[in-house]
Amino acid sequence: MTHTTALLEDLIKNFVGAHERWCDAKRQLLEGVFLRGAAWEDSSLYASAPSRVPRSSSSSDSRGSEKQRTSSIAAMGWMGTLGRGVGLSAFVVVVAAVLVAKLQPTLFFRVPNVGFVLWAMSGGFMPPIFNPEVHVNHTQFRSFARDGDVIVAAGAKSGTNWLLTTMHALRTLDAPELLYFPDVLRTTPWMELPLYPGESFEERWETMHNEWNRTWWDSPKYPFRVFKSHMTPEGQDSDWLGKDCVHLQSSQAVLPVRKYPKVKFISMVRNGQDVISSFAPFPAMHTEEFRNMWGGFPAHHKNLQACFDLFVPGEAVPSRCFARAWWPFRNEPNVLLLHYTNYMSHPEETIRQIADFLDIKLSDEQVAKVLNFTSFKSMKERDSAYRYHVGKHGVEHALHTFVRRGGLGEGKQIFTAEMQKQYDDFVHKVLPEPDLREWAEHGGDFPEQKK
Repeated sequence: MTHTTALLEDLIKNFVGAHERWCDAKRQLLEGVFLRGAAWEDSSLYASAPSRVPRSSSSSDSRGSEKQRTSSIAAMGWMGTLGRGVGLSAFVVVVAAVLVAKLQPTLFFRVPNVGFVLWAMSGGFMPPIFNPEVHVNHTQFRSFARDGDVIVAAGAKSGTNWLLTTMHALRTLDAPELLYFPDVLRTTPWMELPLYPGESFEERWETMHNEWNRTWWDSPKYPFRVFKSHMTPEGQDSDWLGKDCVHLQSSQAVLPVRKYPKVKFISMVRNGQDVISSFAPFPAMHTEEFRNMWGGFPAHHKNLQACFDLFVPGEAVPSRCFARAWWPFRNEPNVLLLHYTNYMSHPEETIRQIADFLDIKLSDEQVAKVLNFTSFKSMKERDSAYRYHVGKHGVEHALHTFVRRGGLGEGKQIFTAEMQKQYDDFVHKVLPEPDLREWAEHGGDFPEQKK
């Protein structure tokens, strides 16, 4: 009887929580965050993005294309139908959802288009394709990361693949036969990315050892192995993070930087406006097979404003908060904190800086080889290597390559005046320290290096 009572109490609590999350999801759905509207094409995004941004929420033009208006009407109609179906049927649905959430939450991903919304409402980690547990669980972390390994933990849309390619080019200088790789995911594994919903760490480890060519990521000829991450260091000071970034403590502050001083961590930060600019077309680069596997995730951005709202305010996708989280760790001996602008402006100097951090001595000829292999032109010529084949049967993560143009200042070109004001206000709020704000936005030397 006690067990039954506890279960009912838990069901009621989950019902209340689900109702609150449902209301929030409804609001976001109607605002277009979850709508799978027509994806932007890259050319139209940068050619006329400001004209796509609503001038006024009351303007009929702000609703976008006819297809997007139809999607909005359909979404509202769907919500209305659900509203009329309250009562016993709604309770049954909620109870069923609670049971799924408790017993096998990955079943939500089988619901087309909105499965990831149900996953989020049930308390699932967002984004659903991340599993930071592999870093939090130190047994798992030490299962794959050993002394001398390098974890590349760049911010979202901040040159991650570029940095991974640089690491690989440096470690194959004495093994040129291993330079060219078929898939960046198999050469520099992304451990927090499940290959499919519900994949356990043990299943991933078995796949890496038995199904992948182990030489790709664990060759005895490599002086170090490389793993990818988008996480931030654990042990964050909540007062330092502040109320705008403290959510990272429970979601992404998981890398055991100080616990394992012989594991090296390289992070890279990018100008926040350019991060948003690069993120805008990002969801449309994923294949339908990938979205179907993850219940519709990631949904296309309805327009630039919808993408902007993911970052300002609140940062559902950490960018300025990512820079803030890494800043106190910049002088740790096993940490190298880079800036995208520095690498773009001074590539040879940055490559030598990375090599020094990895205790690699480079000749001028070797620097030239690394520069050539890591150029955007060269990487685009090998675009099939950056499509991230995931799933149990090699589903492509990206319809097109994740390697883009890698420019500077794109965000400023497409922001409206109102967006620019909101962004500037947000940055000053999240990064009130002038030295940190200047570096996070523009790169350059750390303040202690200027003295």
